[in-house]
Amino acid sequence: MAESEAGKTTMSGVSAVSGAKSEIAGISKEHVQELAGNASVINKLTDEFDGFYESLEKDIDAKKAAEKAKFEALKARVTNVENNVKSESKRMTDSLAALQTLFETSLAKVQTKLEKQIEQATMKLDAKIYKLSEKHSKLEAEVAKNSKEYKKEFEILQESLTQKIDENTKVINI
Repeated sequence: MAESEAGKTTMSGVSAVSGAKSEIAGISKEHVQELAGNASVINKLTDEFDGFYESLEKDIDAKKAAEKAKFEALKARVTNVENNVKSESKRMTDSLAALQTLFETSLAKVQTKLEKQIEQATMKLDAKIYKLSEKHSKLEAEVAKNSKEYKKEFEILQESLTQKIDENTKVINI
């Protein structure tokens, strides 16, 4: 604006000087006034252009500021999402680790309990097998004893029968 004020002053000074010289140069006073009117129109256009340019710069600055604000808001949201993803990932990793530990502990307890039950069942079966083995040994000894007794009785009976047959054969022969 300062330039336009200076331009007006310069133009009006030019018209005053021009008026004096115009008569010398052969230019009519009307022509000088027309040029001075054109200069004021140019000054007005210059002022309007300066105002438009300032308004355009303000609009550009405002748009840049708005875009920067949008970018910063988007950046903040992306950062927030990243932080949420990181914290959620850490939480899930910690949860999975805790579940793994719990699972391994439970599995160890179940395995220990199962091993004890198998050991107890094995001991019971071993005791039963031992008792059955003892009974089997006793039965074998008894069967062997009875077998010997039966053999002796059978031999005695066989001898007795053989003697009776011999006696009867003698009686028949006589």
